[in-house]
Amino acid sequence: MRLIDAVVNRLIPTDELGPGAREAGVPIYFERSFAGHLSGERSVFSAGLAAMEAAARARHNNAFAQLSPDQQDEFLNAMEKNDVSDFRPDSRTFFNRIRQLTLEGMFGDPWYGGNRGFAGWDLIRYPGPRMAVSAEDQKLREPVKPLRTSGRGGR
Repeated sequence: MRLIDAVVNRLIPTDELGPGAREAGVPIYFERSFAGHLSGERSVFSAGLAAMEAAARARHNNAFAQLSPDQQDEFLNAMEKNDVSDFRPDSRTFFNRIRQLTLEGMFGDPWYGGNRGFAGWDLIRYPGPRMAVSAEDQKLREPVKPLRTSGRGGR
């Protein structure tokens, strides 16, 4: 989880616009997903994480989570460009999968474990799911008042 936490923190860092992926609970989204609907992908993903740690240690003599932010960014850029070996099928594929899951956890329905406090929805100004929208809301003259509820109910 430390590796996932470090990666998502570099992909969507906290900045002046608001909380990043770590604060939005994206690592929890990963954990719940691989314990649930993505359980069949867990061993392949774990192998990708192991390859990532091994490559970080080979390049920088340290675990990815212990690298400086600049080193982490350089390493993730190299993965995206497919310049890191020993991944199956390749580093770009694994990078794209981890980025996809990060985006899902950041901007998906909070019911699934990420988007804590609706941080992702606030970032993109998504007001939340609506069963009906008034004629005034459709004019979009004023920002739509956020509806703080999951599309699945609760949370």
